[in-house]
Amino acid sequence: VQSPTDGYIGSMNAEKISEAAMVLGAGRASKEDSIDYSAGIVLKAKTGDYVKAGRTIAVLYTNQPEKISDSASRILEGIRFTAEKPASVPLIYQVIK
Repeated sequence: VQSPTDGYIGSMNAEKISEAAMVLGAGRASKEDSIDYSAGIVLKAKTGDYVKAGRTIAVLYTNQPEKISDSASRILEGIRFTAEKPASVPLIYQVIK
């Protein structure tokens, strides 16, 4: 999946990206569905990264090539591009002793 535009990755919708993985066979829509353990997504960019149009932002793996287009569009629906760098969020909010 390539970036359609120049800009920062402002946010990623985890639900949309998990739907994209499910379409490839890496998850189940119902408990009767089987899982393809060779299917999945490798994200090549993260929130806050600056990307240029055409840069690879995700690599899709599947044994069902006809599903790639649907999965790629779900990933792009789940990524919001912005002109400004998003504020960074802390990895640790609080230490409880």
